[in-house]
Amino acid sequence: MSVNVIRGVIAGGTLAALSHVVVSPSWLRRWAPPLFKNGIDVLALTEVQDVPYAVPNLRVSYIDYEPGIPVGSWRAPDANWNGFVTESFVDELAHAAKRDPLEFRLDLLRTNPRAAAVLRLAAERAGWGKTHAGLKQGLAVTFWAGSYAGMVADVSLSGGKPKVHRVVVAVDCGIVVNPDIVVQQAQGATNYGLSAALTGKITIAHGRVEQHNFYDYTVLRMSDAPRIDVHVVASGEKPTGIGEVCTPPIAPAVGNALFALTGKRIRSLPFSDAFA
Repeated sequence: MSVNVIRGVIAGGTLAALSHVVVSPSWLRRWAPPLFKNGIDVLALTEVQDVPYAVPNLRVSYIDYEPGIPVGSWRAPDANWNGFVTESFVDELAHAAKRDPLEFRLDLLRTNPRAAAVLRLAAERAGWGKTHAGLKQGLAVTFWAGSYAGMVADVSLSGGKPKVHRVVVAVDCGIVVNPDIVVQQAQGATNYGLSAALTGKITIAHGRVEQHNFYDYTVLRMSDAPRIDVHVVASGEKPTGIGEVCTPPIAPAVGNALFALTGKRIRSLPFSDAFA
């Protein structure tokens, strides 16, 4: 469980300042106590203090909140949620600045060529801005475990609920040893994150989890899984992780597309709550 408070300042059509506060239980306190120092869980600030953007004035804060419910790791720990907050808000800032979300991000990535390259490649292969009636696109970029991923999602509303038709991913994980595994991991991580973003929800009542099995904790079915195109950037950098980098960007990419579709910004997960 996490609650984030994020604020930004736009000046001259670009991001001048960003403040991001994370309030959440500590994973490190439970599983790696020596790493929990001075009341700060550094993992809880993933995709917060290490955003790929050049922000002239950046302030991040962590507030340790222990609700009494034990927590553990979940694919791309903390980045999975923080990435949704950060990339949704950057999209919101782009619209506030009256700029194209891709152009706005690339301007902030001018000192980070690897991040800019994956985002630009994903946008090019997805045909950014060229969609059919009833279909909108959203994008996101993420940095995790030394790797970069850019993502574009094609989304519509079907029966009043989000339908993701295609996801285009570009990844840079350094020197690639086995390209097939990179593609498989990117696809799996995308579907994993999409499942959680669309309907994944656990609620607590009277001290116990209310969900029982896959009939009331729903996961992504094959009929709802999108086509996922993966493009690997040729890189001479040292090999880094690929198993989790595509989990964080899918929720904001879909959320940003939903904003383009409906004009309403969704600021919590899962999306099923907003379309109940």
